[in-house]
Amino acid sequence: MSSSRVLACVVLLCGVPSTAALAQDPEATAIMACSEAVNREVRGLYPEAKRVGIPNPRVQQVSNAETGVSGRGQYSSNHGSVGFSFKCTYNIRNGRTYGVSVRGGGHGSSGGDHSSKRSFKKELGAALGAAVANSIANSIEKSAGVSAGNNWWSPSPGIRCNSAQSMCYDERGFSPRWTYKIYR
Repeated sequence: MSSSRVLACVVLLCGVPSTAALAQDPEATAIMACSEAVNREVRGLYPEAKRVGIPNPRVQQVSNAETGVSGRGQYSSNHGSVGFSFKCTYNIRNGRTYGVSVRGGGHGSSGGDHSSKRSFKKELGAALGAAVANSIANSIEKSAGVSAGNNWWSPSPGIRCNSAQSMCYDERGFSPRWTYKIYR
């Protein structure tokens, strides 16, 4: 079992490890932060949830500052054990989680996406704010003739992404679709 999975089990069952131990392992930090966020989300959606566990989270580097954590989890209730799937993104620069979504779970649930409206509003506000800031930065760079450095790469023909900005562009300019696809 990988160290990050062992840490996830330790976090959920035995408590929080020391800050020094987490600082050495960014994956473990992302797992812990997302575990707490998913726990809050599940308990908010399903008040009957007692113990929430995510035994085998999958970790994926989303960008140079973001780590995605996803997988399947379970919570116990008076009705027995209930499974769900989840997604969460952790930003190491600001130490925050966002994009927390939980699917399934709940007795009589539609099985649809139960992301909180608050998370969606935060993501939308961040995306719009980033788009405006990026537009301003691009116009300043273009007028000053400044090069953006070696942060550019292309996931597909006609698409350019900038890892420093965590933004993607097509021939029309900023591409919300590609930015979401690559950096979420």
